[in-house]
Amino acid sequence: MAELRFDPGVDQFLTGLEDDLELSQAFLAKLNGALDRLEENPGDAWCRRRRFQNIGVWGIAVVHEDREWLILWELLVPGEQDDVTEDVTEDVIVIVHAITPAP
Repeated sequence: MAELRFDPGVDQFLTGLEDDLELSQAFLAKLNGALDRLEENPGDAWCRRRRFQNIGVWGIAVVHEDREWLILWELLVPGEQDDVTEDVTEDVIVIVHAITPAP
């Protein structure tokens, strides 16, 4: 299992979602499900479907009410290159940089 870390803006965003009583709980559940899956195995192909080469991060799409959101994240493997192409579950850190509407 990877260690998830959040940029400060992401942490504030998630806290705001949890406090928003009008927000669909289904959307929050989808985001949490994707984050759980990322934490479980960031090397899994499902977590690495989108790669943004110019900024060195991966993207996970979460669709809710005809709107696509992206979880932008980076994998850090101490002592190894960050371009992991196989399942990784131990001694890795995942930094979630943003959760944002897809362009």
